[in-house]
Amino acid sequence: MLTRTSRFRTDRGDNQLLGADSGCRNRLSVVATARVDGLLPTVARELDLEITALPGGGEFGAALARDSHGRELVLKVLPGSIWAARFARGAELSARVRSSSYPVPRYFGTGVAVGASWSLQERLPGTIPDVMTESHARQLLGFLNHHEESADGDGDLVSEFRQELGDAVARLVDQPAIASLAAELGATMASAPTIAVRSHDVVHGDFHHRNFLAEGDRVTGVFDWELAWVGDWRVDLVNLACWGSWVPSQIPPDVVAVIVEAARSACEPPVLALFAAFHTLRALEFNLRVHPDRLPWMLDVIDATTRAWLRPS
Repeated sequence: MLTRTSRFRTDRGDNQLLGADSGCRNRLSVVATARVDGLLPTVARELDLEITALPGGGEFGAALARDSHGRELVLKVLPGSIWAARFARGAELSARVRSSSYPVPRYFGTGVAVGASWSLQERLPGTIPDVMTESHARQLLGFLNHHEESADGDGDLVSEFRQELGDAVARLVDQPAIASLAAELGATMASAPTIAVRSHDVVHGDFHHRNFLAEGDRVTGVFDWELAWVGDWRVDLVNLACWGSWVPSQIPPDVVAVIVEAARSACEPPVLALFAAFHTLRALEFNLRVHPDRLPWMLDVIDATTRAWLRPS
């Protein structure tokens, strides 16, 4: 095994190269907004890989590749060496939940080449569905059971949230249209140290409707594990519930109802509020920075759906 591994994403795509760059990863999306297409061929040469496809022209730091054994792989690259350790940790955590009943890609290595962090993983069958079915949703909810108590140590959820969000609250409060919601989200996040959460679970970190593959109603893979961490598996569940509530064109209301019911059943109201606030802040901060034209829509949909979750009764 190479001691160095990866996966793919974009606003829309049909395979595991192209998941959703929907603002679900604040730290990753900061780097990914810079074009890295020029790095991919250079890193591929260093790893003796042949690039077979560059979805999005390589803008999203991912490529389909073939190794000397003829295996179809996914190569992912980000500028700088700081991501390599996180990629390695994500690969290790993904292996802890992979099983015959949970299709998670096998990583073949992670590391640093020509000053860039990279990961290399198997290409799974299937495509990203345009619309999630109830069968997809129930399989994804079942997969989350594998995350529980699967980590090898304690995670610090409060520190993870702080690192992930950075100064997002302060930046959003400075925007008049967002200020009220941002203040409410900030107040909810400030309560994090007082809320009882789990600390021994694997957290995918970006578990949503654009990071899984399917063939018909059968889910064939969950990908994008690069920044997985240790904490509370319900962070992933609430992420899926939030995005389901926000994009009904891709997750129909009857399917969303199944996911939201699962989130409400698994999370005490303060936990649901905290995790919803976290995902809402990430989505708003990403759109403020990358897609400011989407903010009016985002505010309207949050007000109509998940904002009520921030006020536990």
